[in-house]
Amino acid sequence: MPVGLLTIFGGAIGGMVPALWWVPSASGIALIVLACAATISFLFALYHLIRGYHGHTYRALPFPLDCKKYRDELRAWYAAQGMDPASADAEFRDYIEEQCAVAGDHNSRVNVVRSAHLYQANTAVICCGLLVLAALVPFWVHRANLTTPEPIPAVGAAQAASPQEGTR
Repeated sequence: MPVGLLTIFGGAIGGMVPALWWVPSASGIALIVLACAATISFLFALYHLIRGYHGHTYRALPFPLDCKKYRDELRAWYAAQGMDPASADAEFRDYIEEQCAVAGDHNSRVNVVRSAHLYQANTAVICCGLLVLAALVPFWVHRANLTTPEPIPAVGAAQAASPQEGTR
């Protein structure tokens, strides 16, 4: 959803940029200020959105076949040492519990960082949307106040309208 909104807001900002060539007026100044603020908010949202989705490494648990192989090797070692295989199973449970705790803690910390970036991105998207909506008012006022240049008559039409000198 934030990506779609940023696309819409970016298009709106891009549509307002050509109107920034202006004749000084209150609506022109308001448009420049609001469009610049919306652009900054847009870039801030874009940065945090990208950081929220990229650059994070999760820790994975060992693959099930690797775990089974380790358990079997642990049982064989315990049997070769003349120890109870139930002790091997207890050590294996401790190993799995340790792996789950380490991966879970690491992944939780990664999620906290991701959540912070996504929260900041969503806040900036909301601010950008409000600034774009606010900038539309001076944009429309400014566009309505622009004067269109007088059309330049064609050379032949100008000569036909004025009397020619030297024709006597």
